[in-house]
Amino acid sequence: MDEKSSEKAHAYLKKLGVHIWTKTFVEGYENDVVFTNGTNFQTETLIWAAGVKGNPPSGIEANALGKGNRIITDAYCRLNGNEDVYILGDAALIQSEEYPKGLPMLASVAMQQGAYG
Repeated sequence: MDEKSSEKAHAYLKKLGVHIWTKTFVEGYENDVVFTNGTNFQTETLIWAAGVKGNPPSGIEANALGKGNRIITDAYCRLNGNEDVYILGDAALIQSEEYPKGLPMLASVAMQQGAYG
């Protein structure tokens, strides 16, 4: 995002009550606790955004990964075999007959997934 768009998104999310952590390396997430390179904190919902090449968190099995280290999901953005874990945006690999290599890594797809979830 350019700086202006990033600032607008940041302000919008804060207005919604979202706590935003930037330049923070997530080392793990277990029992609603996020372990980072500096501060650990508790949360029931974690949204992870990290770029266009997947760097899956520990605990994701190798057979759950597809092209570009994207995490394979079902048609409802859920981690295969776990209905409580959702994967959205560039991290998700939603395959279909029309898109056998997964949906394109575009903002419009991520926005639709976010609205759907």
